[in-house]
Amino acid sequence: MLVGALAGCASGGGTPSSPESSAAPTPQPSLVLPTQSPRLVLPSTAGSDMTLTGTLQEGVEGNCLLLKTPERLYQLIGGDRSKLNGSTSLKVTVTGRIAVGMMTTCQQGTPFQVTDIRPA
Repeated sequence: MLVGALAGCASGGGTPSSPESSAAPTPQPSLVLPTQSPRLVLPSTAGSDMTLTGTLQEGVEGNCLLLKTPERLYQLIGGDRSKLNGSTSLKVTVTGRIAVGMMTTCQQGTPFQVTDIRPA
């Protein structure tokens, strides 16, 4: 008798044990992964001491100071900005190094850790 009941379930003739088993599966959203991960391309001098001269400008985020050079845009981090007090020039010379791997909230420019800053 038990064999007949099991045979009926296997052929689809039996009643489903729960309403979920007869419902169509819910489609799941598909995840599309990029074929390549984005990479930050840093200049060959990344991590080395550098001296840059350019024009200061404010970033789109508060408290973000940028240096625009002919080659690129740098986000200035640190440095004694009191050395610029009284300067009417927006051109400055900074010494420091590119901060490889540093995360910032400024969303602009290559992070540059300043060790010295002065009017140009």
